[in-house]
Amino acid sequence: MTADAPSPILEADGLSRHFGVRRGLFTRERLVRALDGVTLAVRPDDVLGIVGESGSGKSTLARLMVNLDRPTAGTVRYRGRAVSGLTRRAWKPLRRHLQIVFQDTRSALNPRHAALDQVAEPLAIHAIGAAAERLEAARSVLRRLGLPEPFWRRYPHQLSGGQCQRVVLARAMILKPEVLICDEPTSAADVSVQAQVVDVLQELRRGGGLAIVFISHNLALVRHLCDRVAVMYLGRIVETAPVDALFGAPAHPYTRALVSAVPTLRPGQGAERIYLSGEPPSPIDPPPGCPFHPRCPSARGRCRTVAPMLKPDRHGRLVACHVVHGEA
Repeated sequence: MTADAPSPILEADGLSRHFGVRRGLFTRERLVRALDGVTLAVRPDDVLGIVGESGSGKSTLARLMVNLDRPTAGTVRYRGRAVSGLTRRAWKPLRRHLQIVFQDTRSALNPRHAALDQVAEPLAIHAIGAAAERLEAARSVLRRLGLPEPFWRRYPHQLSGGQCQRVVLARAMILKPEVLICDEPTSAADVSVQAQVVDVLQELRRGGGLAIVFISHNLALVRHLCDRVAVMYLGRIVETAPVDALFGAPAHPYTRALVSAVPTLRPGQGAERIYLSGEPPSPIDPPPGCPFHPRCPSARGRCRTVAPMLKPDRHGRLVACHVVHGEA
């Protein structure tokens, strides 16, 4: 971090989350390493994209960052204060500043409450304003997010996917959070709804004072929206870089494979497609050494025995790869 760079507003430091599972009544418990030593920082007005295959730990990281789950190791800090494991009473005044939007927005809404009432509800939970003031604030944020008055008294089943998405975003934004975490907000949406979500997030970003963590499988959206990108594989971050650098010249072999799969409008203009063999290893039985080495076309002997550290390469981006660092 340079001397004039702002301090992080949200940090994950050595964050791990392990689960014990059994496959049968008489089998011994096995350990699932859903997240394994993740360290990252989000700064004010930053838009950080987090990408990776299903099962890489993205949603687990999102839940830990807003204190919906407790880490096995490591901690999350908001403005320098550790928030992991806070009691409900201690966490309540802080949680208004850290809001999350889940991928299934329709199920995140209460089917028995109208849109306007659901948007106003967080203000009631935090005892902010009188009832009339809460409703007026809800109307204001719904207008800002492009949902007109005829839809305010409708229930979730009467709204389209894009309209539900706007209600959920409005409910998160009415508390004026400093960090908004979007966990796959477009995964179940068609192209038109995806465009609406990105437009809304860009509008929120233009207002200033909001950091966004955007978790997605859609690398084209990440490239369009984000400032920086963190790439996850099997519960670990394998590369972090500014968005233009990462898509222009990806360093880690896994990142190169991901970027090569991004479609382009001009045939022949994209990177040569890199196909990975096999499936990601199970987090119950991860391979020794680098977790990516069984599928990596560049793997060498050291990759199979020693886990690489996430550290700067010669261009200053963070990469966890022996080959990139000349250590293989």
